[in-house]
Amino acid sequence: MRVKRKIVLGRFGRHPRRCRRSAFASGLYVPQSLTSILVSICVVAVSASVAIPARAQEDTCLSKLYAEHTPSEADYLFDVAFDRNFQGKSFSCEILATASEARSTLEDFRFGYLYNSEEHIERSIRFPLTVARFKTRKSTEEGERVTVRNFEEWMTIKQQWFDGLQAAFISCANVRSVRIYKNRGFAIRNGMVWFTGEDVKVGPISLMPVTEEELVAECAGTR
Repeated sequence: MRVKRKIVLGRFGRHPRRCRRSAFASGLYVPQSLTSILVSICVVAVSASVAIPARAQEDTCLSKLYAEHTPSEADYLFDVAFDRNFQGKSFSCEILATASEARSTLEDFRFGYLYNSEEHIERSIRFPLTVARFKTRKSTEEGERVTVRNFEEWMTIKQQWFDGLQAAFISCANVRSVRIYKNRGFAIRNGMVWFTGEDVKVGPISLMPVTEEELVAECAGTR
């Protein structure tokens, strides 16, 4: 049995605004070009009735995020296909973000890190940024901490504090390989680079020793 929701179509950008928890409402947008959609004209201007595929009905978390914005068809298909990471945890349920939003910030950070792009770093890092460095993995170690305020300071810390293995962890990170932490955000490795907040930007960074074996397992998805 098909279920219909009435939605109001509107303009949207690359990073559509997510519905805050207090504003959650029922409804889900499904791109009109999909053959399974039934569209009927409503009295309300620029509005339509859209039949929701059964698979999308099951993902209530994603439907809530779509209640107040209209995603592109490409983003919608990506969000449905990649909502869960390798652990089976959901971006939309655990951190109230879509997979396409997580991908956007993650790819900006990866590109900015690898190619020293100020534009991509500014877009993906929330300054001021706290970066910590530890010589061991012992919880008792205090480590060193520094506050990074802009791109120039970021470049200095990157060159002085990151090693080749840590850079490799960043270069192979993707929405499947990151770890998702409920109500906190997602992270590369075990919290090496955090992505937090409603804009899922890079938050704290904690650098600890890593091994080649851990890198291979992380990038191959065999942890």
